Amino acid sequence: MNHQFLTSGEVADAVGLSRSRFLYLLESGVLPGPTHAVPGRRLFTAEDVEQIKRVLKAREATEMEVQ
Repeated sequence: MNHQFLTSGEVADAVGLSRSRFLYLLESGVLPGPTHAVPGRRLFTAEDVEQIKRVLKAREATEMEVQ
């Protein structure tokens, strides 16, 4: 089975965040982590990216309701 993996920088670009903001949200537990990792690297699948997009969309909707 051949998987295409993305780096954290590529995922940040795909979801419209700076890499530093993406890593902050990831490390603070706001965003789900990758399903694959090797020492020193986070590797994300397309499914991981879709899950992150859903979390960001829900987070945005929640923030809009509070305002």
